[in-house]
Amino acid sequence: MVHRFGGLQPAGAFPRSVIRRRLLPTLPHALFYDQTHDNESPAYKRTVFDYVPSAGLCAMSFCGTASVRGFDEMVPYMIDVVKETRVYSTWDKEVNSGSGLIATKAALNKLHKWLASHRYTETFVDQVDKNVVAVTRFNPDTAASVVLVAHSCFYERNPHPQHQRFRQVVVNGRVKRLLLEARTVNQASGDPLSGFQRDTHYINGLTNVKVQLQEDVPVDQSSMFRIVTLNEAGGVDALEFYDFPPGCIAAVSVCLTDSQAEALSRIRSVLLGQFGNRLRNASNGQVLGPAIESATDNLLPSLPEIMEAGTISRLVADLSLNDINWLFYRCEREENCCGIGRKPYFIPGYGELPFCGLQGVLSVLRTVAEENDMGHALCGHLRDGLWLMDYLIQRCMSNDPSCPSKELDALAQAVRQMVEPTYHLPRYLVPSSFGMLIGCLYQRVADEVIYFLHIFWRSLNIQYVYLCTSVPSAESVGMLSMQACVI
Repeated sequence: MVHRFGGLQPAGAFPRSVIRRRLLPTLPHALFYDQTHDNESPAYKRTVFDYVPSAGLCAMSFCGTASVRGFDEMVPYMIDVVKETRVYSTWDKEVNSGSGLIATKAALNKLHKWLASHRYTETFVDQVDKNVVAVTRFNPDTAASVVLVAHSCFYERNPHPQHQRFRQVVVNGRVKRLLLEARTVNQASGDPLSGFQRDTHYINGLTNVKVQLQEDVPVDQSSMFRIVTLNEAGGVDALEFYDFPPGCIAAVSVCLTDSQAEALSRIRSVLLGQFGNRLRNASNGQVLGPAIESATDNLLPSLPEIMEAGTISRLVADLSLNDINWLFYRCEREENCCGIGRKPYFIPGYGELPFCGLQGVLSVLRTVAEENDMGHALCGHLRDGLWLMDYLIQRCMSNDPSCPSKELDALAQAVRQMVEPTYHLPRYLVPSSFGMLIGCLYQRVADEVIYFLHIFWRSLNIQYVYLCTSVPSAESVGMLSMQACVI
């Protein structure tokens, strides 16, 4: 439910600002309830240890959330709004912030509001195991994130469930702070429902189940997990849970590592420096570009340019039409005319691209970006590694067996320098960053083709005036046919 209805965009989505999208089928904006008035209570349908995880997952969704009176007080039965004659308990006397999960729900509502107001619009849901779910909300401007891990309890009927080992939860950066953690505690010796009695005058909930809560503390004060740094994965952190039984949730804030922040800042800087006008004014839907407005966000480091502004445009202007054909197209037979034995790039789970050049990638990438299909085989392949980027650059360099021109080699060298920060980005950002860079480069070269053709057609018109005239004694030939023959 969180995956289907709880997110505006997937994590690492292609930004909307410069992609013209067709009107595609979309889900209506959801109003996400943890429980409605006609639902059985979690205590009856599942277990009492599912209240807190359900509330946590609901709060992490990017949509309106709602509940029903009785959920926060852990009323263990469905309140029949037609036949019920009793009244709700009064505040402070029978019900207060220490009852049920009222304090925890208030903390979750505060987190839900904060995520929405601070543009955490992208969502990723990770099914860690059959009961443990991790939901990550990302801010696309700063790449900061909030991760909530919930241990649901659908089937476990043990009145005192124990921690069950599961894999580490890897986050996309460095853990900054523990936002909240909550633990469901059964204070009864056995089943908390066994001794429950309905009050004759008031709608009452469970009093022998409590929720222990702590908010906004240093991460080393967690009683549920420890932080493990994964040096082999670029120094990102992972949450290793050691005391996280069913009925628990934990939420942490995450920022980029220094190397990730530097890479993202450099990517945005080079995009603005090389393709800034197009990114600011893109309206023709041809470019796969980023939402650059936040490129100067103070949460990202300000770094010197890695490439002089306008370098790509100057190098593209030196290309011949044959170079552009080489860069854009070339099928397998054209590529192997000198016997080098190269095929168009093969993407596992998808197949061969239609061309060896940029058009082969863009033919697939445009549809992927338009539909924000981050589960596509191309996106998965890019997250695994940037071999496709290496392939596209290498075939245009002078040391390649196909021997491209020195002008194409100069452009390839500059593109390699331009895309180098992509290798240090968080994996989930690689597909969209790759699309931005390749898409902007493609459109800049396409602009050069249009300029070329303007001169080319003008020259053809002069040749038409020079070579063609009306001869009364000749057979009548339509002007359009003569023009076609000259062309």
